[in-house]
Amino acid sequence: MKAVQVTLLVQDMELEERIINLEERCGKLDVSLQAVFQAAALTMPNKAFIDILLGLSDLKISDMEEAERMKRLFGLFKIHRKGKSEKDG
Repeated sequence: MKAVQVTLLVQDMELEERIINLEERCGKLDVSLQAVFQAAALTMPNKAFIDILLGLSDLKISDMEEAERMKRLFGLFKIHRKGKSEKDG
């Protein structure tokens, strides 16, 4: 999967086998499993499924936002530390 990877921690072997099977079938069609998930999400008839998808998407976006904030914070720390080293030297 190119843009966004779905990471699954799967304890259920049957579920893992189904995912592997879907990935293999998608590979033969030159389509990512992520794209199939997105297409399937658009056809979800049940509000509960859509609610779960939106909730999980919100969590993923929150994780990405937090990672971006941490990256900026460490960038500022490096700049501050570099400036301090130049003053000391």
